[in-house]
Amino acid sequence: MRHLVPDAEIAFGHGVGFTDSNWFHAAYPETVAYGFNPHLVDSHDDVIRRCHGKDERIRVREFALQALHAERVARGPLS
Repeated sequence: MRHLVPDAEIAFGHGVGFTDSNWFHAAYPETVAYGFNPHLVDSHDDVIRRCHGKDERIRVREFALQALHAERVARGPLS
């Protein structure tokens, strides 16, 4: 994360919800999915209001951050 957000503080959490990874793994058993997607969180309450509701969504800036993160992972370790 320090390459994308140098002053980021990492907060660990555990979710017990369902993921689409279940269906991907059933179709492609060799697939490994860990489910790490970085978020720039304004506040915990802000995220919880949008989580798993009719209007579930993420902010555009978080989508961009996740795309950059995925690209960095695909390209391999940075020096």
